[in-house]
Amino acid sequence: MISKLNQQDLQKWKQYDVTGYHWFSNKISPVEVLEAKRVAFDSLVKTTLPFIVEAKYWCKSENKSLSIKYVEGEYYIHEANWDEVPDQLKRKRMSRSVRDEKRSLEFVEIFEEKEDPIVSEFTRKTLIGVFFTGFNKASKSNIQ
Repeated sequence: MISKLNQQDLQKWKQYDVTGYHWFSNKISPVEVLEAKRVAFDSLVKTTLPFIVEAKYWCKSENKSLSIKYVEGEYYIHEANWDEVPDQLKRKRMSRSVRDEKRSLEFVEIFEEKEDPIVSEFTRKTLIGVFFTGFNKASKSNIQ
């Protein structure tokens, strides 16, 4: 479902055509990858300046999402395989793109069902990840 990756694991993502964005530490807005294309991930994930603050990618052909965050000197890299996530544990969200009012960013939240610690007969859903699933043409009525 969700896997933690290291920098060497990113090598397999070099062969995928992805859509998404990456945000460098020295830029005021992200670099968007609007058309499906290959990205040189090994040159993105580095600790020298500028570094990636956040990157979100989606590979339609593999039905996977990739999330990269750089926090306090360490990269946190996670992959979501959508074929392994049950529909009842997903919730779709959209947000307005910062750069384009006519397009939105599509995200899916993934939840995990856990037994409620107070009432043992019930389960509760806990958010375990938010992953990018592409760009979408948005109208004001479908943005949450």
